[in-house]
This record gives sequence, C-alpha cells and structure tokens, in this order.
Amino acid sequence: MSRLSFSNWALLAGLAALIIPILIHLLLRRKKQRLRFSTLQFFLKLDEKASQRRKLRNLALLAVRLLLVALLVVAFARPYLRDSAAREEGKTRWQIVLVIDRSASMQADQRWAKAKELLQKVIRPLETDDRVALVDGGKRAEIISPLVPPARLKPVLDKLQPGFGGGDLSEGLQQASRILSDSATGRSSAVYVISDFQRIACEKIANVKIPRNIQINVLPVGEPELANVAVRGLSVGFPGSATAEVSNFSDRDAREMKMDLVIDGDASVAPSISVTAGASTNVVLPLPDLSPGWHTVEARVHSGDGFGLDDVRYLSLHVPPPLRVLCVEQRTGKEVFEEETYFVATALAPLATNRGPYIVTKVAPERLVTELGAAERCAFVLLPGLRQLSADIARALRKFVAGGGGLLMFLGEGVSPSRYHSEFQELLPARLEHPEGEREYSQICWHLRDYAKESPVFAAFREPNSGDLSLPQFTRRFAVTPVDSGRVAARFNDDMPFVVAKDFGKGRIALVNTSVDTSWTDWPKRKTFVPWLHGLAAYAAGRPPSLTTAEAATVLAENNTEVDLGGPMSNRSLRLREPNGSEIPVVPDIQGRVALTPAHPGFYSVRDAAGREVRPVAVNIPPSESDLNALTAEQVQRQIVRVSEPLKTSVMVAFLGQTDRELWRIFLVVGLILLFLESLLANRTFA
Repeated sequence: MSRLSFSNWALLAGLAALIIPILIHLLLRRKKQRLRFSTLQFFLKLDEKASQRRKLRNLALLAVRLLLVALLVVAFARPYLRDSAAREEGKTRWQIVLVIDRSASMQADQRWAKAKELLQKVIRPLETDDRVALVDGGKRAEIISPLVPPARLKPVLDKLQPGFGGGDLSEGLQQASRILSDSATGRSSAVYVISDFQRIACEKIANVKIPRNIQINVLPVGEPELANVAVRGLSVGFPGSATAEVSNFSDRDAREMKMDLVIDGDASVAPSISVTAGASTNVVLPLPDLSPGWHTVEARVHSGDGFGLDDVRYLSLHVPPPLRVLCVEQRTGKEVFEEETYFVATALAPLATNRGPYIVTKVAPERLVTELGAAERCAFVLLPGLRQLSADIARALRKFVAGGGGLLMFLGEGVSPSRYHSEFQELLPARLEHPEGEREYSQICWHLRDYAKESPVFAAFREPNSGDLSLPQFTRRFAVTPVDSGRVAARFNDDMPFVVAKDFGKGRIALVNTSVDTSWTDWPKRKTFVPWLHGLAAYAAGRPPSLTTAEAATVLAENNTEVDLGGPMSNRSLRLREPNGSEIPVVPDIQGRVALTPAHPGFYSVRDAAGREVRPVAVNIPPSESDLNALTAEQVQRQIVRVSEPLKTSVMVAFLGQTDRELWRIFLVVGLILLFLESLLANRTFA
C-alpha cells in the first residue's frame, strides 16, 4: 500500500497564496450601474442569460486559478508515493552506481578477474526493487548501463572486458553523482568504485564534489606496489639505430633481460639489458638497411613481470627516397680520408653501409655549374670555404637556391670576405668581417653556448641528456654580422654567431662559422657531430631531421585520432585491417584523412580495394599506464570532497517503475494545461 509524502514539507506553506486568485476575483467583479432607458422589455431575457454565463465563466476561471496555484505549490514540495509496506518491513531500497576502472593497468596481475568478482559480489544481495548502474571509470566516463534492476545488469557484467586506454576516476565519480542526482528520491544512494587506484588515475579526484547523502565505497584490486618493467618509448632517428626507452617501476634492479627488435615481422635479438630500480634507460638497437617506403618496428623486452601489455612498443615509419647532395671538393686526387669534405660526406652517407637519407656526389668547383644544370635534381649543395670563386658559380647557386634548393656554406682558410660579398651578396645570411684566432695561440678556443632547440638544425638535442654541445672546441672563425633577413640559430660563448640562416626565393641557406674539416674545430671527431649535421642537412633539404618520417604523434589506444593518407587518397573506398585480422570500410575526407579510434594496441593497416597496404598505423597503450604505483583505499577516501548539497533531480527522468514514485512532474504537466485553459477563459468575450 502506498501513501503520499513530500520531500519539502515546508513549501506547502505556499498554499496561502490561494488567497490571491480570490482577491482578484472579488476586486474585478462587475458592479451594476443604474441607467435611464425608455424600455427594457426587449433586454430583460438577454441580460439574464448573459449574466448567468458570465457568472459561470468567472467561477470557472476562479477555480482554474486556485487549482493552478495549488498545483504549483504542491509540485515544488516534491510529492511522491511511498511504499508503506516496504517501510514497515524495514527494508532499504538502494540505487547504486558501479564505477569500474577499465584502464590498461587493470590487466596486470589478475586485477581484472578480481574486479569482476567484486562486481558480482556487490549486486548479488540486491533485490528486484533496487536499481544499479554501471559507469566506465576511464577518461570518457561512458555509461555502460543506466539504472536498471540487478538481474538486467548481470548479462552486461558477463560480457564486460577491460580496455587499453588511460583511466581518470574523477570523471567516473562525476558521472555517478550525476546519475544519482537525476534519479528518483526516496532511495538510499551509493557509489562503488572498483579500481587498482593508480596515482595518475586519482590525480583529479579532489576536484569532484559528492553530496554527503551518497555513500562512497572504495574497493581496491591488486597490490599498491607491483614490480613492472616497461618499454615506454620507441624512436628511429639517425642512420643505423633505433632507441627504446625502458623503465623499471620497482624497488629491485632488473638484470640481464632479453630484448628483441622486430622489423616488418622479422625479429633480431639485441644484447641483454639491465635497468636499475626506479630508473629509465635508453637502449640503442641496430637497424637493418631499410628500403624506401613504410615499415613497422616494435621493441619488446622479456621482463617476466605481471604486466606484459607494456613490454612492447610499436612504431610505424616511412623511409623516404634518398636525396642527392652535391658536395664541392677542392682537394681532388687525394685519398678519401684526406679530402676536405671527408667528415661531412661520410656523416651524410656512411661509406661502410652505403645507406641513409642522402646520396653524396662529390664535384670539383669547376664542375659545379655543370652538375647544377644536369637533369638529375639535387636537394642541396654543401660548399666549403672556396679559395677560388668564379662569377659563374655564384650565378648558378643563386638560380639553384631561388628555385627551391638548399645551400650549406662553411668557411675556412683562404676565404676572401670582399670576394664573397661581391659574388654572394644576395645569398650570404651574414656579413664576413675578418678571421679570428691564430695558429700559434690554438690553446685559446671558443665553445658553443646558445642554440635554438626549436630549429630543425638542433632537433636532435631537444631532449635532456641528448648531447653536450659545449664540448666541441673551435680555434678559428670569422667575425660575422647577421644581415637583416638572417636568423641566428647558434652562438659561441662570447655571443659571436655560429650558425646563421635565411630564406632566399623558394630555397634556404645556412652559413656555418667554422671549417668543413678539422682544421678549425675538433667537432667532426665527436659523437654529436653526426646528428647535428643531419639536422643541418634536413634544414637545407626542407625535410624532417631524421632517417625516417615517423608518425607526427603517438597514436594511443581508445583515443580519437586522424591518419593523414595524403590528398590522392581522398574519397576513396579503403579498408582498415585491425590487429586481430578483422576489416572495416573507411573513406578518407577531401584532404585524405581518416578518423580512427583504435581499441587495441598493435599495428593497424590501411589498404586499398586491391588489398595493397597504403600505410600502417602503430597504436600503443598510454605510457602512464606502466606506473602501477597506487593509492590505498584510505588515501582515496581522504581525497574525495563531500558537500552538503541535496540531490538535484532532473525533469528528464521518468518516475514509473520506482518504489517511491514521484508525482511532481505530473503536477507540473497538469499545471501547464490549466495555464493554457486559464488564458482562454480570461480572454474570451461573452455577450
């Protein structure tokens, strides 16, 4: 048996407002006036009928207004039908929201199996009249199931699987609070959070405000600290190697772990590695000769820990066709190692491997004009400090750079500033003044101090511990002054410019204030020289500063991303093959981009109608999921902010099917109907 009750009894005092329609009715009542008229015999019957209709209309209008005010007051008092029988039996009716962490870390150490057991344990004692909802505790906090009877949730739990993305329990708690606020009153509300409570997933919990009348239950799975070794990064940079970042998230050293590098499905065993407790290390892995085109690379460590999902990192990369470089050599007829451009040419195209992003062609100064006019296009010209400079060379270089080519200019012995200014006036990024440094004072040298990390010339040194550029020594140089259009990319320790660049036409020019060999500097003998020279060459060629064009940003599982296939692929019917072998149709937009939300880590493959691969896409789990360091249940409870705000109810939730049935929505609907009827009665004209 049900009885009527109210959530806000005090608001019923508003029924005193019923006096307002009565006063309006009395004050606006028509008053009779006596008028002299010749005869009334034709009006008596009509006036009597009109008066009766008017009285009936006024009484009806008064009744509508009284009922309208009463309905509004009662609706704001929040009436609902209470199940008296259930109350008398002492039963508590629950509305529960389960927030389940489905992040990738939940797949470590049987945590997901324990989470499923806890879910079943929570809903097992619930009865038919109770309601339970399920929310994903990830960053998107999706509602897996709304409030339903427990029996309807069990099939959903049986099919529930862990995810591969990151976690954010604050979003899940916010969604749970919203669901309970939008539900019917008269029930006890509770939230159960089932998670491993990674620290990174709990960072924003303090930003969520939960009403005090909502019970919060924290159910942890797994140990707060779990040993884990992970491959958190993989990159391919300069010729011959890939770099994998391996981290050890434990208090014990990880020793003699086997590591594999898999290129296009073929594995090669790398030397065993060791990582100290709580530290990370960069492991350099040898790369085979990669042909132009797309390739897949994965680095895998055999750690033997309880979380194997992060033991591998995937990367898809594109090896562009090698670019032709003209290297002007003044010491013709000598041994290769005696040539002036030996170090720079070998750094760009190693003689031992004969591979890399560049094909170096050495030419004598007198042959440069002929080579620039040849049909085979070159990307840039590497020019040492020329002792003999002809007007033909200057004209040919101006035409070459203006058309989109690159020019790397070094200095050296015998360079004439006046001749350079005369012939290269438009090309020089800086004005040459006079040489500095004498051979007899070679113990006095300069070092590099400032360099622009955002410049592609120094792209290899953007990360910490990527190389110390203050070690190379420079014994000679020119005093130079940048021109107005020149951009200084690096300076010596006394502020003298070292690298000055400028744009000319469609091309690019860089002036390096040192010699191309070791006569003025020892830099070519240091490890940082090769990556720096590749960055310099990449600037001149107008291409990314690496052996490969890898993906611009790491694609993470369960994140929305766009894969750029290029304009020629726009609006074509393609297929996306997932790591499990299943395929789905995709159509790139007008710019050749495909929207993708990958669910699993691994290699995805975009293929054309004939089954040919257009490009692979590497998908990884978020690196943050590898840190399994977690909070305890007590620490999580202390972070949750409780407020005294009452539950707010949304008008979008239906009351039918609840134990305590809300009636205020029906009252408001009837009130709207009466308001419409009142408008008709108040505005109708009667005879």
